Formats: sequence, structure tokens, C-alpha cells
Amino acid sequence: MSFFKTRINILFILFLLVGLHAKGLKSQRGDTLLTGEDLNAVVVTATKSSRKLADVPMPVNIIGKAEIESSGSNRLDEILSEQTGLSIVNDHGFGVQMQGLGPEYTLILINGEPIIGRIAGTLDLKRISLNDVQRIEILKGPSSSLYGSDALAGVINIITKKGRKKNLRIRSQYGSYSAFDNTITGTLGLKNKGAVSLSVNRYSTAGYDLLPHKYGKTVNPYVDYTFRGNLHYQITPQLKLQLRGHYFTQTQDNDYLVNTVKDSVVVQGDGKEQDYRIAPVFTYKFSPDWKLKLRSYWSQYKAGQDLSDIKEDTSYEHTYFHQSLWKEELQSQNILNQYQVLTTGIGFVYQKLDASRYQGMKERTDYYLYGQHEWHPTANWNILTGLRLDASSDYDPQLSPKIAAQYNLDRHWKFRASVGMGYKAPGFRQLYLDFTNNEVGYTVLGAKVMKEAIAKMGERGQIAKTDTAKLNTNLKPETSIAYNLGVTYQATAGWKVNANLFRNDIKNLIDTRVVAMKSDGAPLFGYHNIRRVYTEGLELGASVPLFNHKMRVSLGYQFLIAKDKDVIDSIQKGKVFKWVGSGVDRVSKPINESGYGGLFNRSQNTFNLKVYYSYNSWSINSRLIYRGRFGFMDTNGNLVLDEGDKYAPGYALVHLDIAKELCSGKLKIEGGVKDLFDYTDPKHLPYIPGRNFYISATFHLF
Repeated sequence: MSFFKTRINILFILFLLVGLHAKGLKSQRGDTLLTGEDLNAVVVTATKSSRKLADVPMPVNIIGKAEIESSGSNRLDEILSEQTGLSIVNDHGFGVQMQGLGPEYTLILINGEPIIGRIAGTLDLKRISLNDVQRIEILKGPSSSLYGSDALAGVINIITKKGRKKNLRIRSQYGSYSAFDNTITGTLGLKNKGAVSLSVNRYSTAGYDLLPHKYGKTVNPYVDYTFRGNLHYQITPQLKLQLRGHYFTQTQDNDYLVNTVKDSVVVQGDGKEQDYRIAPVFTYKFSPDWKLKLRSYWSQYKAGQDLSDIKEDTSYEHTYFHQSLWKEELQSQNILNQYQVLTTGIGFVYQKLDASRYQGMKERTDYYLYGQHEWHPTANWNILTGLRLDASSDYDPQLSPKIAAQYNLDRHWKFRASVGMGYKAPGFRQLYLDFTNNEVGYTVLGAKVMKEAIAKMGERGQIAKTDTAKLNTNLKPETSIAYNLGVTYQATAGWKVNANLFRNDIKNLIDTRVVAMKSDGAPLFGYHNIRRVYTEGLELGASVPLFNHKMRVSLGYQFLIAKDKDVIDSIQKGKVFKWVGSGVDRVSKPINESGYGGLFNRSQNTFNLKVYYSYNSWSINSRLIYRGRFGFMDTNGNLVLDEGDKYAPGYALVHLDIAKELCSGKLKIEGGVKDLFDYTDPKHLPYIPGRNFYISATFHLF
């Protein structure tokens, strides 16, 4: 039986099973949990269905349309960098760090579906335009009970606008570094049956150079286009179709200097990325208390570079990365009574990868089944339990349970707590990568190809020494257990404060280590499970309205500790040393636990302050973002963060935006400056370009 027919048959059988189960459930009353009056107070990510934010017992933040539009942000990384508990880090792309866990542990979704294209583990957030985004939902803590692998740190879901009425919006922005951002968005109603909307965005920049005395730019010029379409149509009173499509393409002009062991090479050429996605969703409402959703999703990502050695006029490097994903999911939502809702789902994900750093085509299929029960035993309590089973073609089945509860003491105080398990299966890169850095000479091999590749290199005389004890080919999935404990106080006057304590314990963290030395002296790395890591901390937030709600002041703070348990054990046993002194007086001494700085690239303190003021047709939006110092580099070879010179300094950025509405709100003029005081740090923060200005105009024609 063919691959396609096998999966269709499985889905059909599961559809019947879920349907029979739901039909046998007795409903008593209408739902009291499903919707909220204010759209910006409704979230879907935490439960995979619409819920009032006030009823969600997990730590969830919403970035609304007003905040996105008033910030002058064009790309996802820009708006996320201003949020409490999130840090943007540069690790083979601009990724997000959440609760101290790296970008590879946060699942990024658009309208509930995963974005692919993590070439080196990090999804580059600059690929994602904000041109027609309605809101962004941030769910913190492991969400594997609903979303499976890659959601070990949390989930960020970008919700695009769903037009209902005829409209046409044109926005044009020009900024520093010849940055043009132009967007056209339109919606057309379909005779009270639905609507279709389309948005087109073009963004271009000349790049910037933080080190003008060196050849090449810090960021090279590039141009990208984003097309998004959305159709929602009521086929019958019971059956509804939602169809979303997305196309992204980017072309980059590469021109930089490569320093090799033997020589320096000027490299030029084009780089290109393409991303296609289509997601039809059919919803059938059998009754007011039971509905089924069939979610289909196809996605393809392509990236490649053709680079030439200008001096020799020869080809320098040709690389490509092609990934595709097919996902089918059937979701059932049953209102058992006015106090309980049951959500179940079943599906599969098929992935395929063909890349220049891999030998041959790689494939993988994952099947999953999940269930979630929401229960309001009293007016003050909300209890949510969830369980997911993932069965992979490469690994043993994984169970991911979660339980969360919220207690409303009165109309002011809310207390919530949650505990859940997360997991992350080894990816294609950790299993099948076969990569050699031609400039430096090192090699990295995935666990599944390591032994065979080393044997072939040995036959060619390229291996000098191998540590056979480290040739581990059986990687285990990374697992975690996480705790969140929070409280919110909402005052009658409108001001609000909240606090959240969190702890994440991760086992079998996958890392690289030297497994062999090549005959030219360069190391050969392999992947292995060894590290036991924990992150813990406190998040605080406050929001205060002033001057009859014309002004709102918001503050956010995170305190973070992120450490390796194995390093702590070694320090306690006196096995970790540091260098003290210099020259002939330089000696090594064991470090103590207080001298251990934790994991690299984590700031212990981050802070943000936002002030928004509106009066008549004017508005002012100012933000201050502070990130404390963070470990940057191991300088003495002990692979432990312990010396002051391994840290990047803390920094603060100030952004200011001013807007004016004209023509009864049909025209909006905006201007602003990012990084007002022109802070740059090319060594540690090449993704901060310094002070840059912009001006934009938005026309609402209908």
C-alpha cells in the first residue's frame, strides 16, 4: 500500500473512532468557556481552541495588534526583543531564548502550524514579516502535551488577520540603511458567506557595516517578498472552510572576506531562501456541543548559496537545504456540560530533508495522539489536564503529561500553578549531519553516520586518533519537567501586577564533543547525551493606566539562573580549574561554585519599561529594554564560564515612536527612532545596527 493511502486510511479510521466517542457524550448546557467579548483577551495556543485569557491557568502573554503597529517593528525578532522573559540571540540566525532555554527549544507557529527551515537548529525570526499579524501569543513552559517535540521551552504562535469586511490598506515605510517596507492588504466579503483577504509585502535593505575598517558588511543587502492569503467560507450551516497560504522569498547579495589557515579569500555570490505553506482547515459542527476539525498542512523550505572566489575566478562553495513537511490532524472538541470541555486529537507528521551537508535523502514520520480536559468544579477553580503520546519512526513512544490549575480568590486575585513534561527528539542535524568547515578544518558528524564516516576517513589517512569510547550512535530524546507558579492582582482602577516563578530541569541534553583528531590537527566532533541542565527564575510584570487611561506604563523584569548540573558536580569534586596570574606567575586553581557563571549567552537580569500615551489623534510609544551581561566565550579552555573576560557587557536600548492620525483615521503618519542613543557592540551583538530612523504612512482606503 502506498505511503499516501496508508495515512489516509489511518486518518479515516481515527475519524470514525473519535466521532463515535463524541456522539456518545451527553451535553447538558451551552459552553461557558469558549469565547470572550474582547478579541485581544482571547487565546488559542494554550488549549488549541478559543479561551478567555483570564481562564487560562498557564503563563501566557499576548502582543496585540495595537502594540505591533505602534512599535514600528517589521520583523518578528524586533517585537519579541521587547517582551519580558524573551531574549534575541544570534546562533546561526536570530532566534528567541525563553526561560533561559535556547532557540531550538521554542516552537514557532503561524496560525497554529509549525514553521520549518532550522538549518542549524535556530529558526531565523527575520524571515517572518509582521505586515498582517493580528496578534502574537506566547505560551511559556513545556507544551509537549499538545504540540510534541520542539515545544520544550514554550510556543510562540503568530495569528494573522482574518478580514470580515471589504477593506484596502496600504502602508509604506522608509528607514535608515535604505530600508524600504511596503505592504498592501485587502479583504473582500463573499455575500455573508465569508471573506477572502490577501497581503503582499516587499522589504529591502542595503545592510549595514559596524566595522568599516574591515572588508565586507556586517549584514549584506537583501530583498524579500511575503505573500499571504486567507479564505474563510461557510459552505453549509454546519461546515466551514478556512484556507491559508503563505509564500516567502529572499535574495541576498553576499560579499565578504574568508580568513583560512593558508590565505584570505574574497567571496561573492547570491543566497536565496524560499518558503511555501498551505493550510486548509475544515470544521464540521454536529451540534452546539460537538465539532470536528480536520487540519491539513503542507510546507516546503528551500535555501541555497552559490559563492565564487573573486581572486581565482572559480567556484568557492555551493550549498543547498531543502526541507518539506506534511501534517494531518483531526481534532474533536466536546462540551460535556457547562463546567467541562474535552479536546482530543490525532495525526501524523511526515518530514523529508535533502541538503548538501547530508548524504542522501532523509525521511521521518511521527504519529501522535493527545487529549485535554478542562474542568470548572466551582466558580473559582479551573483545572486543566493533558496527555500526549508521540510515536516516531526513529524512537520509542514518548508520553508528555501536564496539569495546570487556577484559583480565583475574588475578582482581584488569581493564583495559578502548572507542572508538565516536555521532550525533544534528536533532529536530522544531530543524526545525519556530515559537515566539514573548509576554513578552520573541523568536522561535525551526526550520530547515525559517525562510525561509517570515520572509518572511511581512516582509510584515506585523515584520522590520527579516535576515542572509541565516545563513538555513541544511540542518541536519546531530551526530556524535561517544568514548574510554574504565578499570581495576578487586578485592581478596580485598572492597574495590574503579576509574578511567575519557574523551574525547568532537562535531562539528556544533546551537545557536541571531540571524538577524534584528524591528521591535520583539526578536531572531529560528534553528538552525545550527557548534560543535565536547569533554569529557574522569577518574572515580574506591572501595568498602570494614568490620566484617565490616556497613558499606560508597563514594566517587566526577569531574574534567571541557568546552570549545568554536571559542571556543578565536577566543581564540588575539585575537578574544574581556572588560570590565575600571568606569565611565569600563572598557575591553575580549582574554581568554587560561587565562581561558576552558568550557561553561556544567558543574562541574569533583563528589564523593560514601556510608556504609551495617546491624546486625540496623537500617540507616543517609548520603550527601554535592558539586558544584563552574559557569558560570551570560553577563554581558558576549561569550557566553563568563570572569568570576567568571558562576559559581554550589559546594555540598554531606547526606542521612540510618534504617530498622528489624519482624515478621520483613514491616514496615519508615523515616525520613530530605534536605539536612540546609538549603542553598538560589533563583537558580541552584530545584530544591533545602532541608531536608525524611519517614517511611514498608512492609508485605509475602505
